Amino acid sequence: MRVIILFFFLLIVLKISSQTTCQSAIPFCANPGYYNYTASTNNGAAPTGPSYGCLGSQPNPAWFYLEVTSTGSLGIQMSANQDIDFICWGPFTNLSSMCNNLNASMIVPNSGGNNGCSFSGSATETLSIANVQAGQFYMLMVTNFSNSNQSISLTNLSSTNVLSCSSVSLTGNQQICFGETINLNFVTSNLSNISSTIVPGSITFIGSVYSFTPVASGNYSVITSGLNTINNTYTTLNTFIVNPTPTLSLGANSPSICLGDSLVIYYGGAPNIFWTDGIITGGFGVTVTPSVSTTYTFVGINSYSCQSSVTAFSVDVYNCFTSLTKNINSNDLVSFYPNPTQNELIIFSDHKMHSINVFDKIGNLVKVFILTGLSNKEQIEIGFLTDGIYFLEVNLQSGFKTTKKLIRL
Repeated sequence: MRVIILFFFLLIVLKISSQTTCQSAIPFCANPGYYNYTASTNNGAAPTGPSYGCLGSQPNPAWFYLEVTSTGSLGIQMSANQDIDFICWGPFTNLSSMCNNLNASMIVPNSGGNNGCSFSGSATETLSIANVQAGQFYMLMVTNFSNSNQSISLTNLSSTNVLSCSSVSLTGNQQICFGETINLNFVTSNLSNISSTIVPGSITFIGSVYSFTPVASGNYSVITSGLNTINNTYTTLNTFIVNPTPTLSLGANSPSICLGDSLVIYYGGAPNIFWTDGIITGGFGVTVTPSVSTTYTFVGINSYSCQSSVTAFSVDVYNCFTSLTKNINSNDLVSFYPNPTQNELIIFSDHKMHSINVFDKIGNLVKVFILTGLSNKEQIEIGFLTDGIYFLEVNLQSGFKTTKKLIRL
């Protein structure tokens, strides 16, 4: 659970650095508009195999495929600050056949109103194809010949709706806390038969809406595919984040105090705490002075605004200085041995015992032993005491108490 509104974002993954081969080409879709990317440098030459036509060299390549959805003219202007070059192959009938057929006969000619290859010294180049048909594919490779650190812009000059602009975007909150459910809602354009797979986990679902409860925190990807307007598969990647929830720890020197005393409850595991009496930011503990036995509740909140489960801490309060004559019951006999002793002390009672309070000779509470309450015989360790006289107040399950003198040697 979160206590503030979460920020959300959408990560659309288009990694230019991985577009160094035909097989890793991404679709160019800017209908109308432009696409801008950071050119690679010192990234080697294009792979051997294809025919590169007019290109004398092919350094730092980036590959794009063009999908034609209607008849018309196709034009793309490529602009940078320093020298760039390009080549275009096509037309092809499908995506799967392109990369194995980038031969000389498939290079778009520089004639008949077409301009399919340029090795000029210019920082601006233009691909022109006079007549394209729906269902055709073209492969475009742009090189950063100058090896400069620069951006390259691809501007669509084509006729309206010539290039396919299938798209998938993920809406809503893309960060949740572990234990919550994320509602995956996809907005699609020009796609049908949509299916998605969530990784890790390889969970597959059909359609554009899905509710998912992650089994662990971490980064998740949703790979979504669908058929575009010419029945070719379009695939994209979206991501979301599952943030961890904090684990709160609580403690104290003792869970029991005398009436009027205070106790520090220590906490850890989260930078911010909600507790019974308000909000804590920072620190390591809170001081409480309950007048009766009290259970305090704590909730931790981490830097992701994720909330821990509710954690309880109980403090038992005893009236340690109640008049002895009020509580002595002649039927509740208590004895112990050895006395004097150094370490172990065995205590017997006619009734089951609840707790034992140890006081020094001036009445200060030194130790509280909380017993199981299941036996008439209990053994406690007093080796931590210094030599001297102490008083043991034995509290019985019957509600009575009695006090005995103890000598520690």
